[in-house]
Amino acid sequence: MKMIQKLCIGLLCFGFGALQAQNEPVVEHSALDGTWYMITRFQETKIQMEGNQWSSQRLNEDGTPGDSDRDTIQVVEAYPNGLRLMYDVGRKRYGLALFSLNETKDRISITLVDEEKGKEDLQALAESFDISTVSEFREQRVIYSEEKRNALWASPGLDELTAADMKTVLTTRKNWETRMKEDYLSKNPQETELPYKMYRQISYYMDGLFIQKGYNPYKQVPYNFEEQFKDHPDIIKLLQE
Repeated sequence: MKMIQKLCIGLLCFGFGALQAQNEPVVEHSALDGTWYMITRFQETKIQMEGNQWSSQRLNEDGTPGDSDRDTIQVVEAYPNGLRLMYDVGRKRYGLALFSLNETKDRISITLVDEEKGKEDLQALAESFDISTVSEFREQRVIYSEEKRNALWASPGLDELTAADMKTVLTTRKNWETRMKEDYLSKNPQETELPYKMYRQISYYMDGLFIQKGYNPYKQVPYNFEEQFKDHPDIIKLLQE
């Protein structure tokens, strides 16, 4: 995971939910060129992708570059199925990840495949890897185009969330969580509950649903769902489940 962390500082620790990258077309390498942004509840990171040289930089609250050093990732090989073999210049380590671009070309979903192997082993894995086997429940991260990023910051925060949208988000999240748990437990019969990191992933997924509904869940505004929807017992019940 460190490879993706270096690309988008803190990406896997503080990232947000992607929505089924396998349902999006794989991305041509040249389509990645440009400026992209990762936004979280804690920080914003600007990512510059030009050819095979990528870099990322944390931003201050006013959008100016932060004090941290710029991280550099080199793309060693771009595969037709959307996989990218990358090299972390700072950590001197290779990683393999799947990149998927949505239809409006303003969001890239990133799914880490492996970073525990060496270059030759990852090349062999990339050649034989079947992207149709990537589960919708596998942890993903999202980066946005500059236009989408600006639109996101112009969107209302969760303090303006309507009851109808909240109910839709909670219902969708509940159904997705149920299917995720069934999938995980069927593959891990010795377990009885989801591991913590997967509950964290559910939270990220929910944030992605808010974004789809036109809200910015990362806007620093005060909100209290229990208070906002106290007159909607069906929503309160979903919140408590």
